Amino acid sequence: MKPTKLNLGSGNHLIDGWENVDCRQLPGVDRVVDLNKKRWPWKGGSVEEIITSHALEHLRDPLAALNECHRILRPGGSITVIVPHAAGYMANSPGHYSVFSAMWFEAFSCSRDCQYALDKLWVKQELKMFIAHHRHYAFIPWTARVLMRVWEKFWNKTWTRRMAWEMVGIFPPGEIKWTAMKK
Repeated sequence: MKPTKLNLGSGNHLIDGWENVDCRQLPGVDRVVDLNKKRWPWKGGSVEEIITSHALEHLRDPLAALNECHRILRPGGSITVIVPHAAGYMANSPGHYSVFSAMWFEAFSCSRDCQYALDKLWVKQELKMFIAHHRHYAFIPWTARVLMRVWEKFWNKTWTRRMAWEMVGIFPPGEIKWTAMKK
């Protein structure tokens, strides 16, 4: 059986070889699913990899969605979540139910006791913040992109620096990328 890879909330941003899932029947969408539902149509442990880019903020209960992701991922399966940062220009767009900061995701790296809202512990986590939306980098002059990458590399180096970046206010983070693996 071919492993299942899900692109949740794909919209028009389709990934070849993946099951592209959205709440609307758009061209190229393989499956229409309301991710706000309590139980998703995939069997537990049946999915190898999940990516959700700029979709989690549109869900009424992002913690419930992450619990569902954990349920359907096989052991060792991975998830990548990309969301607008609370300080970024896209965070308060109409239709966004939640805003996210690094601390929202950092809470998952704590002990089981700290993960009060999650069913299971995530392992091998990585969190990065970026100045601009990843799809907009192509429109930014290369010199500015180089400076942005240097800035991002410096501030993403440690947890303390990420927390400080959120508080600095100069070039606020615009996007968060969190990756994790199911234990």
